[in-house]
Order: sequence, then structure tokens, then C-alpha cells
Amino acid sequence: MKTTVLLFEITQDNAKELQRSYGKKLCEKAKRFGKFLSLSHSGKYVAAAAADIPVGVDVQIRADVHTEKIARRFFSEGEMREWEEAQNRQEAFFFIWCKKEALYKSMSPQPLTVRGADTTGKKFTCIKLPDAFLAATGNAEIICLHDL
Repeated sequence: MKTTVLLFEITQDNAKELQRSYGKKLCEKAKRFGKFLSLSHSGKYVAAAAADIPVGVDVQIRADVHTEKIARRFFSEGEMREWEEAQNRQEAFFFIWCKKEALYKSMSPQPLTVRGADTTGKKFTCIKLPDAFLAATGNAEIICLHDL
């Protein structure tokens, strides 16, 4: 439902039909934003980002998760160093995770898991929300962010 609302916001067209076809038709409607489009939703948030190169966006609500266990399993050496050196490790964890998810979405071919998306040294647009975090790859334009 949330992505349907977001697709309508972007295209002002029949979002359910666009969601089913999700390929050429969506790109035709969204090309005013860029050649590539990425969508994400978490909790009450939905987000979209666009660019002229492959793009990824991820939004994550703040949750009570076992950050150290997840970080040790999925973070690269560089990401672990960034996380361990952060003043606020909880916040750093969510930003690194959002960046990994966004990068993973933009990759072609995609690695088998998000572990293969190493964010070290790459550029992202990051936004801290009151109860969530958002990251988009490179110079992506965040064209829509809704709190539903």
C-alpha cells in the first residue's frame, strides 16, 4: 500500500497498474526525475530517489536490534572501523546499514547478500529523521519522502 501511494505521488497515474508492470511504463512516467528510480519503505515512512545512473535508496526506522551481532556478520572491515570509531554507535549502525541497502539496490549484478555492498569511501546522501534514517547513493535526488 505504501509503495502504491508513493508511485501515485511520483507519477500522478494509476499506481496499482504501474506497480504490476513496474518496468518500462514506470520509467516512462518517472523519467522527468531521472533515468533510474529506487523505492523504499519502513514503518510509517516511504521514500523515492532518482538519478541518471543506477540509484538506491533505503529508509529504516530505529529499532531495538542486536547491532553488534549484525555488524560483525555483514559489515566490511572499513564499515566496522567506521562503526567502532563513531561517537554514537547506534546511529552509526543505522546509517551504515541504510547505505549498504541503498548501494546493494543500485548494484548490477547484485551480490548474493548485502555484505557484498561495501560502502567504504563511497558518497551518499544521508538524512536523520526523528525515528528513522535514510540514505541514497551518490548524488541521487530524493524526490519523495513521506510519513504516512
